[in-house]
Amino acid sequence: MSPASEIPEPGSEGPQSEGARSGDPAATGAALRVRGDAPAFEVLEELGRGGAAVVERVRLTEPCGGLESGAFAARKRLVGNDDDARASVETEIRVASDVASGGDASCETLVRLVASWRGERGPELLFDLIEGITLERWLVVEEGPLPEPIVRRLGVDLARALERLHAAGWAHGDLSLANARVDGDDRAILLDLGQARRLDADEDAPSSGDGTLAYLAPERAIGGPASAAADVFALGVALYWLATGRHPFAPDSFVPGLAPPDLSTAAGERVLGALAAARYLPPSRLVPQISPLLDTLLAEMLDRRPNQRPAPTLVAEILEQGEDHTYWRRERSERGGHVAKMALQRDPFALPLVGRSRELEQIESAFRYCLDESTGGSVVVVAGPKGSGRSRLVHHFVDRSRRSLSPPIFLYARSSDESESRPHGAALRLLERWLMLEPGSQPSAYEIEMLQRTVPPREADVLASALDPKGRSALGGSVGRALVRWVRALVAERPTILFVDDLHAARSSTLATVDRLVDALADTRAMVVLGYSEEVAPARPRALRRLLERIRNRPAAERELIQLDPLTLDEVRTIVTLRFCESEPTEQLANVLWQRSRGNPGLLTELLRALFERGQIGEDERGRWQLAISPREIPEPRSVEQGIAERIEGLESSGRKWLERLTVLPSRIDPTEALSVFGGSRRSELDRALSLLVRRGWLEPIGNRYRFARPALREGVYATIPDERRARLHRLVAQSLDRSGPDGEPSLDDRFARARHLRAAGEHRALVRHLDQLLPDAQRQASPLRVLRLARWALESLDNLPESVSRSEALLRFLEAGADAAGRTGARAGERELLDRLAAVQPDAAQRPDAAARLYYLHGRALAETGQLGVARGLLRAAITSSELDGSPALLGRSLRLMALVQLRSGRTDLAREAAERALEQAEHDWERAACAVLLGSADLLEDRIEDALERASDAQHFSNTENEAPLWLVPHVQLLRARVLRVAGRPGRALGALNLALEGAQQANERPLEAEILARIANVEMEARDFVAAQQHLVAALDLADETETPYASALATVWLGALAWERDDPSASSLLETAVRSARDAGHYRAEAVARSLLARRHVLAGDAAAAETESKRAITILERHGAELFDRILVAGSRSVVLRRLGRHAEADPIEAELRGRIESPTPPIRDEALIRSRSEYALKLLEGVLTTEGPIHPSFRP
Repeated sequence: MSPASEIPEPGSEGPQSEGARSGDPAATGAALRVRGDAPAFEVLEELGRGGAAVVERVRLTEPCGGLESGAFAARKRLVGNDDDARASVETEIRVASDVASGGDASCETLVRLVASWRGERGPELLFDLIEGITLERWLVVEEGPLPEPIVRRLGVDLARALERLHAAGWAHGDLSLANARVDGDDRAILLDLGQARRLDADEDAPSSGDGTLAYLAPERAIGGPASAAADVFALGVALYWLATGRHPFAPDSFVPGLAPPDLSTAAGERVLGALAAARYLPPSRLVPQISPLLDTLLAEMLDRRPNQRPAPTLVAEILEQGEDHTYWRRERSERGGHVAKMALQRDPFALPLVGRSRELEQIESAFRYCLDESTGGSVVVVAGPKGSGRSRLVHHFVDRSRRSLSPPIFLYARSSDESESRPHGAALRLLERWLMLEPGSQPSAYEIEMLQRTVPPREADVLASALDPKGRSALGGSVGRALVRWVRALVAERPTILFVDDLHAARSSTLATVDRLVDALADTRAMVVLGYSEEVAPARPRALRRLLERIRNRPAAERELIQLDPLTLDEVRTIVTLRFCESEPTEQLANVLWQRSRGNPGLLTELLRALFERGQIGEDERGRWQLAISPREIPEPRSVEQGIAERIEGLESSGRKWLERLTVLPSRIDPTEALSVFGGSRRSELDRALSLLVRRGWLEPIGNRYRFARPALREGVYATIPDERRARLHRLVAQSLDRSGPDGEPSLDDRFARARHLRAAGEHRALVRHLDQLLPDAQRQASPLRVLRLARWALESLDNLPESVSRSEALLRFLEAGADAAGRTGARAGERELLDRLAAVQPDAAQRPDAAARLYYLHGRALAETGQLGVARGLLRAAITSSELDGSPALLGRSLRLMALVQLRSGRTDLAREAAERALEQAEHDWERAACAVLLGSADLLEDRIEDALERASDAQHFSNTENEAPLWLVPHVQLLRARVLRVAGRPGRALGALNLALEGAQQANERPLEAEILARIANVEMEARDFVAAQQHLVAALDLADETETPYASALATVWLGALAWERDDPSASSLLETAVRSARDAGHYRAEAVARSLLARRHVLAGDAAAAETESKRAITILERHGAELFDRILVAGSRSVVLRRLGRHAEADPIEAELRGRIESPTPPIRDEALIRSRSEYALKLLEGVLTTEGPIHPSFRP
């Protein structure tokens, strides 16, 4: 599993490429050579370049610092006049000198400075050459966590490096996975001493740097300096990351290889808060195979209190000696120490586990039984209301059991609406936990390999298919059998605990699989723990009852039945004594907390958390709590768990009646409107009821209206209303909404609300009639997401109506509307389903050419959006023919516009222009003319008719503004054209503004496939502004959205620019990303993106010295360009890169006309541009781009500031 053979390409890892050392290992202890003249060497190649320094591979031509003549080394030199960079290099010299003079100078795992001297721009350094990859890159290559033995070994190496640094009087200050490389002997070498800080420096002394955000200790996250303890914390973060594949505190914000969040944003502030709080899940919760020793050691290294973290020497010894170290023997003997530490890290509000001693003993008894080889498996059932602590009890036991010499594997899952939305629900979640998969994620090759190593191929295939969101759904009982086989394989390795909670929410397939597991594990070292609430109606009452009955009928020794009762007053008093200061009134406080919480641990935690949030509880220096108010002032916990039904029963009849009525009204409740809807009451009666509901905490006043104090209260009350009464209330609201607004017509929002209430009332016929009138307006004025919802409501109601001609016609209309909306919002699965249904009810094309035209159009658009342009063209030709037979200009215009778009994407500009001009002839509305102008403007761009394109963009904006009923989707398309034109016009700042308007419009219209394309184009302009962080964020968002909406066109665009961005940032993944971009663009039929990707790839090959590959890629790119055309800037990149390759091959006679043709296009465009300002801005920007393209040095894109 060693990655040391993977040597990065030149320029792949930036200026810290000192990284596995070469030369004589015995030389690592040689004294540092500091001299005024440079050692004799020859420069071989550049390894990496940053903004202020460059690192080069050199070969010594004389002995130096213990290295023989001919040995390779890494030379680091400054290339600018950056004072910070100079200070960093000088710090590296001082650190290396102190380390070398500190007695025994050998440290195999700390980068060695061989020599330093004064160069032209400042100090220059010579390091041992380390050619392996960084630990960050290793984590990316492995696509998952590393095995614990490797993590321990790497941890020893880095801890020894810190030990040596600290002994020399320095803190490293920037330990990270990116600053450690694996050498040829698989040792981790700690690099980059430029941010080191003297341990005896004044706290206010300036620092060489702020460290890497993801590794900052809590004290550093709030501005503290580097320290020895902070180094240990950073090492703990690194080891946690290697062991689990996730950052401990902010896994969604820190991903290996991706840029961290911007601290000036809200997301950045949340990250800083997470780092300062330092709360995390124990690594074994993410990777069950992790040992208790590593769990415990990481808990100490990641302790929020610096003085509680172990020294690097102790860390190295523990990881080296493992469970034989006296540290671990002491930990096991100190009962409860580990549990307390882990709980402290997880939740500052965690209460001591009191009042559960008997229940813990029951679980321990069941576990001892399953460990006895003469007996076998056991089952524990834990019943209790929500908040009673079922999960906490089991996790407390597991933390204790994992302190044994043979710690068990522990897997936990809970049933919920989300988990039970697929077969085998929570049972399958156990497998996901073991594989460390997010719920509903597709297993990668790594997870499939784990399965194949554990179970036979047939079962591995079944489980992989069950986990795959797009896998086969009809696997039946084979999944249950495969899960059993998998668990038995785990048990054969180590004792195993399976905990499935909230079984009351489980569906039949989950309960059946759990039943199968309980039976199949009866003869193994496995304990199955099941939790459920008796107070919640089960999703499958009979199936759950059967399962529990079967467990009760097992022999008493094999099962334990636990009922969690509320805490007693004495038990709450114990909690107060343990957590609060001695000065607090213990008796009074315990009484109040017990009464407010009803003895429910969950409510008690909620109550205390609320006091913390309001600043009514603080902490003293020992971490004990201090109450800032009188115990009598502690309010009731505002939780739904108080029992909404009980609270409703406590209301007088008038209050109950109005409370139920208010749940079906809008969120902001207007008393006048309420009286209008529910007639027969006086205003005084309503005012009394509202006052009562405010006093009781159900409502709160907002100006002259009211709202529920919490959304959960509305939902809870609504759930208690009987179905018949609920339908009657909705019917009354629907009737009240069937009225005109101030302008004589109901507003669109009122019409939407009426549809919702008719549906809730079960008024199917009335709903269909209403939606038939509403849908055309919704398609013009509402987002496709709302249209899709309305169409589905209509189809749902039609399924409840008898067959008739009118029903068939309505079915056709709503299926068409739904398929159209699903396509626009990128809901591909829904689109396919509705198109299939539509094809099944399609009337004869000869009799209904209009219906046939719409069907062909919808299928053609679906195929075009998913990259199948050839088939889409065929269907659109059929749509055009049927539209011509029908004689409808609207139908014909729509089909022609889509045909024009498909031809544009295919590079057939002439055919696109022809289709768009025909569509313009059919236009009856200004918004249709605007849509045609967008298409014609796009064609102008591809033909470099910049002034015509600008005019088209202006026309499109004018037509879209004059049309009151223009569809929402038009605005982002118009703004996108403006942005593309402005960029080619050399006005990138204004282009970025137009793109942001386009993005806002796409989001408002819920045009998610278009949103993905716009995000990618925004990132491209941000790259030109050198705002790489924002560009990366937008490209990742574009890729995610394109994948989610199955939009390969946008995906190809985003992948191309992600590869370009990786190159601009010297990321070694650039080449692989560009190769992926070529395939993605080719598969999507996005020829221009493919040409750009191939050109960038050709440039990479030039830098790597692979002239043949560069020639192949650039030749293909130029062929695509000649066949399909391109916007000016893409043409400059493709043709200019071809020239670079030809000149590298010595074929200057072929390169000269290419460059001349490009300069001619820029300086003398055809047709000529009349606007002198436009000529100037376009030429200046295009020439800057050409200048960047014609050299392989520095960035391709010209820089600008928006």
